[in-house]
Amino acid sequence: MFIGDSHCHGYWYDKSADKVWLWDENNYSTIYACHLASSQCYVYSQGGAPNRKYVRWIRHMLEQHKDISAVSLQATYWDRWVMGCNLAEDDTPGFGFPMLSVGYFTKQFLKSDKFILYEDNKTIDGKIVEWNEKPHWIQKIKPYKDNYPISGGTPWQGYERNYMQIKLFNDMLTHITNEDYHKDIALIDAMCAERDIPVYLWRINTRVDLPLTNRFRDLQAIKIMETPANLWINEQLGVDIENMKVDEEHYSLEAHTLIAHHFIPHLLG
Repeated sequence: MFIGDSHCHGYWYDKSADKVWLWDENNYSTIYACHLASSQCYVYSQGGAPNRKYVRWIRHMLEQHKDISAVSLQATYWDRWVMGCNLAEDDTPGFGFPMLSVGYFTKQFLKSDKFILYEDNKTIDGKIVEWNEKPHWIQKIKPYKDNYPISGGTPWQGYERNYMQIKLFNDMLTHITNEDYHKDIALIDAMCAERDIPVYLWRINTRVDLPLTNRFRDLQAIKIMETPANLWINEQLGVDIENMKVDEEHYSLEAHTLIAHHFIPHLLG
């Protein structure tokens, strides 16, 4: 099973046509499934997905598919989060804490004898809504430095500041995100250790943070690949996939083919 973000989703932005491509051919997971896998692969991914969604996806897949033998877990960027809204019958914002099933937002995009592709819906009924968010135009977001609510300090002015500014510098880029990440990884490890399923945790490039230890659990199922895919391919094959992109972030079919045919087999041992 493959879990990942836009790099595992065949995502890229065609600037000339102003078009976003999803589930396109630049996808290492489907390349591996079609050319190297010995059995049907399950792929659950979404462009812009934060790490915190991975726990839910893996749990749902473990419930749906009893033949999962290994998990490729592609860590993603830490500056992403999930937003949600519960709308009342008159479409005004409601309040409450509905307990949803782990597969509530799941959508099966495509099924073949080689793979089954999954992604998330933003909503099922138009009332309970969820979407991924990240800072936009980060160079325009100035750090918030004034009036932290420390002992003896002046009242916190955060409620009067730009949301994106506060979210980024007072939540996502702090110890809070670090702690949440470690909790998610510990839970994933526990779920997969129960089924004796190895999890191979890795990152596609050096821009992704990847702690090599866990603060809450001695990892049993998870094996962490320290060297990111772009560096490993450069070191082992002499190819710099950073020069093989279809937009500012996403790699070409050729780069994904190298990942699928060389890095993934090495990762899985």
